[in-house]
Amino acid sequence: MNEDEILECGMVVLANVLLLLGEVELEELQRTFFWEKVTVNVDEYLNYRDPTFRWHCRLSKTQFEILCEELVEHLEANREIVRVGRDFRHKVLMVLWILATPDTFRSVALRFVVHPGEVHRYYTKITGGLCDLGARYIYWPDAHERTRISAALEEVSGLQGVVGMLDGKHMVMTAPGEEPAAFRDRHHGYSIKAMAVCDHELKVRDLYVGEAGSLHDARAFRRSPLYQSVMFDETFMAEGEYMIGDSAFPILDRLVVPFINNGHLTPRQVQFNRALSRIRVRIEHTFGRLTNIWRRSRNIFVYNMDYMVDHTCASFVLHNFRLYH
Repeated sequence: MNEDEILECGMVVLANVLLLLGEVELEELQRTFFWEKVTVNVDEYLNYRDPTFRWHCRLSKTQFEILCEELVEHLEANREIVRVGRDFRHKVLMVLWILATPDTFRSVALRFVVHPGEVHRYYTKITGGLCDLGARYIYWPDAHERTRISAALEEVSGLQGVVGMLDGKHMVMTAPGEEPAAFRDRHHGYSIKAMAVCDHELKVRDLYVGEAGSLHDARAFRRSPLYQSVMFDETFMAEGEYMIGDSAFPILDRLVVPFINNGHLTPRQVQFNRALSRIRVRIEHTFGRLTNIWRRSRNIFVYNMDYMVDHTCASFVLHNFRLYH
C-alpha cells in the first residue's frame, strides 16, 4: 500500500469517527432539549411612537394603557395575577401580537425573550380576562341608542325602525380534539359559529359564539339567547323596531329578511331588497374589519374548544374596544 492509499484510508476512518461523534452529540442534544433565548430589549416596543405602535399592536398607546389598567384591575380582583415578576404591559403586548398576526407561539417567544409555555400561559389568562370584560363593550343598546341607530340607518336606506344587522360567520380552526366531524362546515373545513348583531358604526351589539360550524345559521340563531329575547322579551325592542338579516334566517316580527329572488319579484320588492342590502352590508364590513385587524381570527390553530371560544370572544371585545376609545 503506497502513501496515497494510506492517506485515503486514514481520511475515511477520520470521517467515520467524526460522523459517529456528531450523531452522538445530536442524540444527546435531542434528549436534553432546552430553550435558548436571544437578547432583546422589550421596552423598545413601548417606546415606539403612536403610529408605529398602532401598526404593530393595533391599538394606540392611550388605548393600550387603558386596556392594561382594566385587565390588571379585573385579574387582580379575581386573584388571577399579582404585581410581581414581568411587567404586565409586556404580557399584554405578547397577547396582542398573537391576536394581530399569524405568528406562532415560538416566534412570539423569541421576539419577547420568554419561553413558549410562558407565552401560552399569558395568552389563556388575558384572552379569558378579555372575555370577562365583554359585557362592558358588547351590550344591547337602550331605547335612546336604538332611536339614534334607527335614524342613522333610515338616512341611508329609507327603512324605518332598523336597530341592527344580524349575520353569522365561520371562525376557521383546526380539527378539534373531540368530535371533529361535528365541526366540519359546508366549506369542507372546521369552524365554529360566531353570531353577531352590529349597528351603523360597526359596533357589535350582541354576540353568540361556540356552536359547531356544521349548523345552519337559522339553527344556530334559534339556539342563541338572542332568539329568546327577540321572541319573548317585550322590552327588548320597542314597537316598530326590528333587525335585518339575510335569507338564511327566518322571518319574524322583529327580524326582517329580503324577498327570495326567484325571478318574479315586483319592482317594489326589488327596491326593498336593495334598500335592505344597502345597510345589511355593515355586518359584513364588521366581520371584515375584525379579521383584517385581528388577523389570527382568519385561521385559529387550536384543538381545545375553550381556547377557541375565548380567542374569538377576545377578538370581538378588542374590536369594540377600539371603537369606544
